[in-house]
Amino acid sequence: MNKGSSTSPHSQHCRLCGQSDVHGQWHIGPEWIDRCPSCRFVQLRESESEQPTAALYDESFFMKSKFADTVATSMENRRRLSLMRRFLEKGSKVLEMGCGTGEFARYASTTYEMWGIDISPYAILEAQGAMPAIKNHFMAGRHEDLSLKNESFDALVLWDCLEHLWHSATNMERLSRLVKKDGMIFISTPLNDSLTATWMGKYWHFMIPPIHVELYTKGNLFFLAENRLKSVVKYWGAFGKWTSSGFFFHKLLKMIRLHSSQSKIDIFGPSAIGRIPLYIPTGDIQYMAAVKS
Repeated sequence: MNKGSSTSPHSQHCRLCGQSDVHGQWHIGPEWIDRCPSCRFVQLRESESEQPTAALYDESFFMKSKFADTVATSMENRRRLSLMRRFLEKGSKVLEMGCGTGEFARYASTTYEMWGIDISPYAILEAQGAMPAIKNHFMAGRHEDLSLKNESFDALVLWDCLEHLWHSATNMERLSRLVKKDGMIFISTPLNDSLTATWMGKYWHFMIPPIHVELYTKGNLFFLAENRLKSVVKYWGAFGKWTSSGFFFHKLLKMIRLHSSQSKIDIFGPSAIGRIPLYIPTGDIQYMAAVKS
């Protein structure tokens, strides 16, 4: 099929529930976004785009104002660590999938023994540089290519990572094998059946292919935990997000298609105004904690 065509391509199967009759729901640039009519799972059409490589997550990805604002990042990390403390003993060995440059791992390292994986070599070098005493805990590459022993971690965390993974349910099955029996799995990911997502449709700020390739409803996330990971959900909640004003305006401009150059996007980023922390009460980020059976 021509990638520039606006005609919905032939159906594919749902990568979460296996439903075979899945058609294009939205056309965004050259990409088709499918929604499963059975489970409502949203996925980027696989034949339309190369699966993500480290090239998508180079230095420029991590240098945006999203990652430069320490106050907003600290507020997000506080919420995440607070959730973990409810279910996980101090000193537990924790693997963070999609650890980026290590902001959360560094924040949580006084409470837990933190390990991290990221597809970006740049991000891992940054994490290792920030935490030289445990630099061997941070690894670049795909998790299936790394030498990690099954049942070697007390917990697995994926903060804003699940939506970046192709075949995320299959990948999560593999990752969950690294967690001990009765260990914890913590996830935050966009909520694709939130009021915000429903109202905004293809212009929802998390609908950004090819960066985000799979988006979950609440029911999808429970299905993943209970049916695919054989775990028991102990907590679920939906929230807005702490961010910097610079990143908020970056996303707003992108959503309404007004920006046309990097200079416009970065107007707010490095300035004092761009670093003002904001809480955006969108209710479209879901958090889950589950215990592995």
